[in-house]
Amino acid sequence: MPRFNEFRRQYGLRQLTSYDDFVDQTLPADSPARQQQMETIAQLREIYGTHVCDSSKIITDAQLNPDGTAINDCLGHPNGSVVDNVEDVDTVVGWLAEYTRPHGFAISETQFVVFILNASRRLYSDRFFTSSFRPEFYSQLGIDWVNHNGPGAEMMEAGAPNGHRQPVAPLKRVLMRNIPELTPELQHVTNAFDPWGRERGQYYSLEWRARPDAVSDPAFKQ
Repeated sequence: MPRFNEFRRQYGLRQLTSYDDFVDQTLPADSPARQQQMETIAQLREIYGTHVCDSSKIITDAQLNPDGTAINDCLGHPNGSVVDNVEDVDTVVGWLAEYTRPHGFAISETQFVVFILNASRRLYSDRFFTSSFRPEFYSQLGIDWVNHNGPGAEMMEAGAPNGHRQPVAPLKRVLMRNIPELTPELQHVTNAFDPWGRERGQYYSLEWRARPDAVSDPAFKQ
């Protein structure tokens, strides 16, 4: 397995040119979180070190620079300058040190891309999701069940909670079917893994605010 920076290039991701690229650039410069991240960067620099770069040394054939030239040891820095040994960062160390994450996700950008590509590939290579997804294998009841996220006709969410019309998710239907007394609580969420007593506001907002009828819930106390 290639090391972290080459691993990213082979997945089509932007390469890092210094340890500072691990820092989440959306954080204010004086925020405690950013200060903590800078401490991690200092540890990376201490462990992996720096070197004087040589622009004649081509280090990869996985990508090219935007101008079509080969990527060299200087990673865009002037020839002969002191650069971080970011090419030496181990793959697992690299993605654990990544602080920039897709919105709402707990895993790093690199892990996210690996997950998305391999999860979809796993589905495409399973014949029971592709060529064998037919009534001869599933029965018509099974086909309808999969297509509608449960028995009977397709059940749609009220309104457009995600900006568009969408079917009720499988787990939500399972819960409402098997524990119908949960239905009033589940009506407030489209994703059953979302906190049921949370006021969503904007769908993609990460703000934690209780619904008016859940304000007394101790989980929402600051």
